[in-house]
Amino acid sequence: MSRRTFVKAGAAGLTGLSATLLLVAAAALAPPLPATDAVRPPENPPATPPRPAFRHDGETVIVTPPPARGPVINPGKGWVAYGSARSQPREVLDLVSLGYTRYRWGTLEPQEGVYNWEIIDQDIADWAAAGKDFAFGVACASSHSTDFWVSPKWVFDAGAKYDTFDLQDPKLRTTGTPGKKLIPVFDDPVFLEKLERFVKALAARYDGHPRIAFIDIRSYGNWGEAHMHPFRKPDIAPEIFQRHLQMHRDAFRQTRLVIPATTALAWSA
Repeated sequence: MSRRTFVKAGAAGLTGLSATLLLVAAAALAPPLPATDAVRPPENPPATPPRPAFRHDGETVIVTPPPARGPVINPGKGWVAYGSARSQPREVLDLVSLGYTRYRWGTLEPQEGVYNWEIIDQDIADWAAAGKDFAFGVACASSHSTDFWVSPKWVFDAGAKYDTFDLQDPKLRTTGTPGKKLIPVFDDPVFLEKLERFVKALAARYDGHPRIAFIDIRSYGNWGEAHMHPFRKPDIAPEIFQRHLQMHRDAFRQTRLVIPATTALAWSA
């Protein structure tokens, strides 16, 4: 399997934007998801950019692009805005190349076979209305989540094993929020079976979607980053991690997939 990763980097040096902007793979924890019933456009739609001038000189076509009035956006590179397009100020939308967020599996499939696709559909529509593509990942564990069931409760009611971790008084906000956290047993056969069915359903709806730039493979580890910090649990075996990756590769035949991690386990892929 080829390595398809993005290098993480911080944005703390940008005054006023560091809490909003992220590089392509440097995604912080998702904020609580808003309840939405209909697709709504952002409040401040982008202005139509000036068009380049064309001139024919015999068989040659001369194209003169207009002077840039702001940052030059390179598709697939540069800054990414995290969260909803409707919450981004205009100066942020002018800088970013696409939007990104991270969902919880338990939010998207609260009951087996019952999917909340409208949450993703809304974000795709909002970012498209802002003139941007969208990317996302689906995590199964998160030390920041205040909802214990990051992975759906019904998966464990069906027999999948899990552990818990009581995160007490974390010294850094980046470690997580205080409270008891769910730790799926990521190589449990019931867990893997239910996860693979979800991945297939996700791909059936979104593989090849023209407004999706990429999808993160976030099914293993805290925040889906292929590590178990701060849960104090050993990593799964490389061959099990390969299975997590392969189920995504088998399901998504068109949309670009990303391994959002730089751990030794991720590099083993």
